[in-house]
Amino acid sequence: MTKGFVEVFPGLNVAAELKELLELVEVSRVTSSRDRSSLRVYLESPRLIHKQVIYDLEAGIKEQLFPGKQLTVTFQERYHLSEQYTPE
Repeated sequence: MTKGFVEVFPGLNVAAELKELLELVEVSRVTSSRDRSSLRVYLESPRLIHKQVIYDLEAGIKEQLFPGKQLTVTFQERYHLSEQYTPE
């Protein structure tokens, strides 16, 4: 069962133009390590997201939602793109 990114992380403050993009993103799974030192978020998106934006979101989740904790947040992205995108 997937949920919207904004629904999974409602307390995350992001820029308005980024919020529009995140409304299209779905979270399919969130996992944590046994010692709760890392959090992995599985994303599915119909549009490409620049890698620097991904890094900024990971840092934002760590700083805003888990302040003061030793935690590593990692995104695993999956994109569902139209036929205009090819491996070439």
